[in-house]
Amino acid sequence: MRSTRVTPRAPFWAPPPAVLALAGDEVHVWRVDVRSAYAHRDDLWRVLAKDERQKATDLLFESDRKRFVVSRGVLRILLGRYLRVQPASIVFGYNPHGKPFLVGTAGVRFSVSHSHGLVLLAFVRDRDIGVDLEHLREDLGLDEIAARHFSTREVATLRSLPNSLRKEAFFTCWTRKEAFAKAKGRGLTLPFSRFEVTLTPGEPAILLDVEEDIREPFRWAMQDLIPGPGYVAALVVEEHDLQSSYWQYTG
Repeated sequence: MRSTRVTPRAPFWAPPPAVLALAGDEVHVWRVDVRSAYAHRDDLWRVLAKDERQKATDLLFESDRKRFVVSRGVLRILLGRYLRVQPASIVFGYNPHGKPFLVGTAGVRFSVSHSHGLVLLAFVRDRDIGVDLEHLREDLGLDEIAARHFSTREVATLRSLPNSLRKEAFFTCWTRKEAFAKAKGRGLTLPFSRFEVTLTPGEPAILLDVEEDIREPFRWAMQDLIPGPGYVAALVVEEHDLQSSYWQYTG
């Protein structure tokens, strides 16, 4: 099977350029620290739509509210810079599975993921994209979750690894699968057991097999990201041979 050909242009999480330009053969991934970005919460709040402000207000936990305001506010700000429009003027629609997309503006597509104080946002032109970020947690029944959601071969691979590698392997598998499901616009409605990815730590990120269409692995590029200590993340984008850049959001 073909491995990813999303070629990095620079080290992970470099300072962004003053002027953003997203070419047709590029992927941009942004890393956002929630605590740092939320220090500018007034600026973020101003760009949110009325329904987004209401959703933020309705969230029970402050940590969820901060994460939502940052992820949606920064998404709007970055889209505004790419599209040369006012962030507050951007209108989102949602597909039947809840994936957001731009209304009335062709070209830029995006994916967002957040976990435990970090947010990742990925942008590309005219092709599908998915990103997923996970914090390496201790309080999950990983074997039980894998048995319910992973393929038979993935479960066997996971169980063959030494205990010291299983947690990383589980989250590596999960982020690759969820990034693919997001790229397909299906999210968790796409059964994870119906497609397979590599998962052994250190092994290249590859979409091995998709039951519904044997051609799918050749359509998608899959790549691991490096969010920071204690995290794993994956990017999936339609089409190979794209150039990728990784920016640290600074406001």
